[in-house]
Amino acid sequence: MTVLLPDTATEQTYKFIPFIQPTENLNITKIDFLDEQTNTNAEAVLGTFSTVSFYNEVNLTIPLIEGRFYMAIFYDGTTEIFRDKVFATAQPIESFSVNAGVYKYGPSTPNEYILYEQ
Repeated sequence: MTVLLPDTATEQTYKFIPFIQPTENLNITKIDFLDEQTNTNAEAVLGTFSTVSFYNEVNLTIPLIEGRFYMAIFYDGTTEIFRDKVFATAQPIESFSVNAGVYKYGPSTPNEYILYEQ
């Protein structure tokens, strides 16, 4: 799963390893972001594309909605070459937690058990 920023007009870098290696140079022609809540598609505006060592990078601009999950589908021509789940959040990735602001545990108490052997 990848975490991207929502509602941003700046380019974001997306790193990926395609599951189909093309016979020629890889050429990303389209990236669809399917909103899993509304089942609508948002097409990314593609920027530069590069191959780095063992993975690829593409810079893109995409209008995502905060707190939603998306299915990202990368195409080389009409061939699907990569698929990933994306979550949009404005929280810093270093401190992101799905449990932020959610009550997790009750008060701590000593676990006092009486065990009887048979």
